[in-house]
Amino acid sequence: MQALADVRARILTTGSTGSPGALGDLDLPASSAWAADERLLRQLHDRGERYEGLSFVVRSARSVSGERAQAALRVRVDTGAYRVVGPGGAEVDRAPEPGEELVVRLRWSQQRWVVEEVEGAAA
Repeated sequence: MQALADVRARILTTGSTGSPGALGDLDLPASSAWAADERLLRQLHDRGERYEGLSFVVRSARSVSGERAQAALRVRVDTGAYRVVGPGGAEVDRAPEPGEELVVRLRWSQQRWVVEEVEGAAA
């Protein structure tokens, strides 16, 4: 799970130009996770913003269910301190935030795990 969190941080830091090409390293194509991350990248691009120093730390992860090609994990992923750089170079520092409990549904695709869906833990 930490490897996927690192990929997401990389995409949101370096891929915030509105190009969803790298999403295939993280999300299952045409999934709800893909749509949500693509929407976030588009919003960053449209606002002329980018992230610097973004990182995620998986504080906990435990299996909820699993099969050969799919799994569900109950996770808490904390966000480290980072900076939002806006149009004209305006910078806003963001404090670290503890993650809420989520259920992440993974799918085995092209020899790796990718995110299919992210839900609140109550789901």
